[in-house]
Formats: sequence, C-alpha cells, structure tokens
Amino acid sequence: MFELPVRAKSADPANMGTADCSYICHCDDGSDYAVKDENAGKYIPHTEWFCKHLGDQVGIASPECRLVEVNGAVAFGSRWESSHQPENWWLRVQSGEIEKSRVAPVLSRIFAFDLFVQNEDRHAKNYIVRPQADDKLSFLAFDYSQAWMTTGWPLTAPPMNPTIVTCQNFKLINQILGGILDISEALFVLDNLYKTDAVRIEMIIDSHPSCWIDAGDKDRILTFWKDGEAQNRIDLIRKGFGNGDYI
Repeated sequence: MFELPVRAKSADPANMGTADCSYICHCDDGSDYAVKDENAGKYIPHTEWFCKHLGDQVGIASPECRLVEVNGAVAFGSRWESSHQPENWWLRVQSGEIEKSRVAPVLSRIFAFDLFVQNEDRHAKNYIVRPQADDKLSFLAFDYSQAWMTTGWPLTAPPMNPTIVTCQNFKLINQILGGILDISEALFVLDNLYKTDAVRIEMIIDSHPSCWIDAGDKDRILTFWKDGEAQNRIDLIRKGFGNGDYI
C-alpha cells in the first residue's frame, strides 16, 4: 500500500536545463517539489523512488521525497532543498575551505551505490551541497534518472565502463583532490546492500503506485534478489574496488 500523495497547488515548468524534471510544484503540505513523471520516461518515477529508498536503507543521504498528485496523475517529487551551495565545491575542498575528511566518506558511499544501481550520470553538479548545524557542509545524492531500470534490464555486469560519466567524474575528482576514495566507506554500502533481502525490496516497490512498473518488471527485480544476482553484482563491484578498476 503506497502512502497518500501530497497535492500540487501549482505546477510550473521546471526550466532547469534537464529533460527529466517536468515541474516545480508547490504542494498542500507547504513545500515545493521537483517533480518527475512518466512523460520523461517510462521507468523514471519508479527508478527515482526505488533508488532514494534503497539508498536510505544502506547509508546514502538524499533529499526527502513524496508522491505528488499533479494533473490527475501521481508523480515522484523530490523536496526542494534550500541553501544549496554547489558552485565549484571541488575547488573549495582543494583550498581547504571544505574539509576533505567531510567529503571523502560521503562521496565514496554514493559512488559505490551508483555502481550498484548503474547510475550513469553522476557528475560534479549532481550533488546537493548544504550547510549543517556545525556550519560545515554535507553532500546529498539526488537524480537517478539515468540509473536502474531506465538503463535497460538486465543491468550491465560490473565493472562499469570507465568512459561513462559517473566513472570519469569520480576518477577526475579523485585526482584533483589527491585521493577522495575511502574504500572502507564504499564497502560499508556494499555490505549493507548484501544484507538487504527481497522482502525489503518488495516493500519499497509496493510503497509506490503499481502503475509505475508492470508485474513482470516487479518479478524480474525480485528474482534479481532472490536468485543471488544482486549479491553477485555486489561481489563484482567489491572486486573492482580491490583491484583498482574505479580509480
């Protein structure tokens, strides 16, 4: 059973330079949401919802999301984040303005998760950078529009092609900052994914509208977990971290 959606009181074209975000909606809970619907692609609402909630399970911070009722349909909505400070954050880490020790663990976790869900478009501006209570900054993952089922099924076997944006960008940031990869944090996420069972996966799928994927898609995802394919994928990614495939 999925949660009740918030309702859009206004829906403005996103105009964010991306084909995947349809609207910025002000909703009846008083918050604004970046909304993605199936007009951007059949699997995008499912993929965004699935990756957000799976990420929550395994240690990835991201903006809160809700189901948003807009134009007579239910779409995926990512709650708008204020005080976002994305400008040249890598240069600010390089200069010492942002502590490298704050950045490396988070980006390493996100990278490992991106490899698992086959997020092919994680680039330097694809993190939300925002201040915390101690006046330092945190990094949140968002935007999985080119991941998971949107890339086709079955997923391509690891290691991810080094020419794909996600790998190129992480490798470049790792070089610029003199080593940003914290393998222990990457393995923490992979270990948590390994512990995630098909029951939990089905709960995530059932928490969004069933029309976002068909019954066959759901069966394929659950089989991926039940038959050990997910665990095999994790093992291959773990091997890639061990032999330097990703740096």
